[in-house]
Amino acid sequence: MASRGNINNDYNNEEIHNDGFEDVIKFHPPIILPKPEKILVIDGDSIAWIVSYTGKDEFGNKKPDYTEDEYYIAEGLADEMFMKIINSCEEYFEIKNTYLCLKSENSVNPRYNWLPSYKQNRPSSLPIISHISRYLKEKHSGLSPKIGETDDLLCELVNLTGDKAIICSIDKDIKQLCNKGNGNWMLDYKKWEWNFVTPQEARYLFHCQWITGDPGDNIIALSPGVGIKFAQKVLKEDMTDLEMFFGVWQAYMKAWKNDSQKAWENMQLAWKLLKLHTEQEFKQLN
Repeated sequence: MASRGNINNDYNNEEIHNDGFEDVIKFHPPIILPKPEKILVIDGDSIAWIVSYTGKDEFGNKKPDYTEDEYYIAEGLADEMFMKIINSCEEYFEIKNTYLCLKSENSVNPRYNWLPSYKQNRPSSLPIISHISRYLKEKHSGLSPKIGETDDLLCELVNLTGDKAIICSIDKDIKQLCNKGNGNWMLDYKKWEWNFVTPQEARYLFHCQWITGDPGDNIIALSPGVGIKFAQKVLKEDMTDLEMFFGVWQAYMKAWKNDSQKAWENMQLAWKLLKLHTEQEFKQLN
């Protein structure tokens, strides 16, 4: 495979395996024969992000970004990562269908209307990321959302396939989707780790995030002064949905000093922003 040399694995000070990839995948599912039938749902945006990184040289300096003449290197890495994801899943499951989800160039995302500062703190992405996204979409029949983000398209597909879906993503926020049936196997293709997420764990993680917000998306001012320690105090994984809801309500009442109107308004807005939505849910919210 063409390469500019070994690509270092420390993009954003996080370990990323994108040249040769690790041979060992941790915490693999138990092998059951015959293999269970599954539907593969892949968050392809992170593939483009990972392979766009050129690594560091022997002195620890970041190597220059790919020139357009070198885009074919990242294309090869993207193909290799995509196929490794599929092969890793086929080792344990019979994959009946594969959906590769990628960002849309013209999707309408209502979150920017709901919160004008949404994702304002993010740096501009490199041109190669859009190029790789388009490349993967064309070569591997990728899908893009009509409304919302790539994660919302994953929501649409997992909502349809339930616990038959294997979700491949490096984004911990995607765990909220594992709330149907018995839960879902997830493959983190940055760490190359398998995890099984139950519906109860999925609900608990989402309600914790509902309290704490998401700095990565610039959702940080809706529950001021309340963090993960308070969330862990008022939420327990074995709670019912109603009990978890009231735990979140306590957090927002604390954040807004018992002003129930402000607490309710910000709690509703946070839910709209943080929850992943199907296309029909977006239409109802708008």
